[in-house]
Amino acid sequence: KPDFDMSEGQPASVETQVFGTVTCTIIAIGKTSVHVQFHNLKDEQQAAVSTYLRTVDAADLKLVEAAKEAAGKISAAFENAIDRREISEDQLFDFNYRPIVGTDPEQFETGFTAICDQILPSIQEPLVKLDPRVVFCAAVDLKSYLPTHNAQFSQPQKPNDPLWNAANSRNRRFFKDRAGMTAARTTREFLMQTYDRNMGGGKTVTLKEIDVPIRIHGRHWGGLRLAFKA
Repeated sequence: KPDFDMSEGQPASVETQVFGTVTCTIIAIGKTSVHVQFHNLKDEQQAAVSTYLRTVDAADLKLVEAAKEAAGKISAAFENAIDRREISEDQLFDFNYRPIVGTDPEQFETGFTAICDQILPSIQEPLVKLDPRVVFCAAVDLKSYLPTHNAQFSQPQKPNDPLWNAANSRNRRFFKDRAGMTAARTTREFLMQTYDRNMGGGKTVTLKEIDVPIRIHGRHWGGLRLAFKA
């Protein structure tokens, strides 16, 4: 948290390691970030900014391609499971959720929860280890129900400890915030969004997220969410 007052529209200067000290105007102030517009950049500073942004884009592109590939693998795995009669297409689109008794926060099961536990970890977990910035990688259905989370977020709930459960037992739950619903509903080739994630205990972290649609025999089932530190 800054130890000085800031307001939108206020002029400021920013000291950076990449392109030195630059003047700017504060455009917007978020909970954990300040958005600025640079101006009066020298030619060498403009070149340094452009080079830096290309580097950032290249780093993100690796994750975009990985998310697209993983979403394709999930679609293929679901379709193969249908072909092997391990599950029906109707079960994979079973959006009737049954509460799991005694859970807090409440968890749910549906017709495809078990098959997701079989299929998704081998596809999702490698993406968590792909880049040190990655925070999580998980598939959600159209209702933003997340059946199978990463191992670190799929721990058994502790009785009478909802705060611990909220942070560590995030599987079989709904995440219907703006980011979650956007990820579930997008039909673009991929979507990138930025948001502040509540980590519990009053702590938030700014994340970037790549969302890729998951389709089963052409039907939109949901999306793959790959989130990483901005």
